[in-house]
Amino acid sequence: MGVMKIFEKIKNYIRLSKNDQQIATILVIIATTLLISYSLKPQEKFSAEEFKININKVSKEELEELPGVGPVIAQRIVIFREREGHFNSLQDILKIKGIGKKKLQKIIPHISPLE
Repeated sequence: MGVMKIFEKIKNYIRLSKNDQQIATILVIIATTLLISYSLKPQEKFSAEEFKININKVSKEELEELPGVGPVIAQRIVIFREREGHFNSLQDILKIKGIGKKKLQKIIPHISPLE
């Protein structure tokens, strides 16, 4: 049932002046717009299909977009790359303090194949 039909049913139960009806209509439209815009906000930053990074090349800020990776872990990844050159395998990522098997499983869908 549409919002305006609901409003019409409510209006039939409550006697409103023409001015009050106009104000109520505007409020219903505003409330509906806010609810729709809220429901359209993404629940996740990115899905795995639209967000893949090359962990050997991206910036610290881009690393922070990975699930469970904040500024500290992102900085550790950058330091690892500076010391070791790059990640050769997914197992190398486990060498980063703060990344265990569970976190790695969340990150893997967002990592492009290692070169």
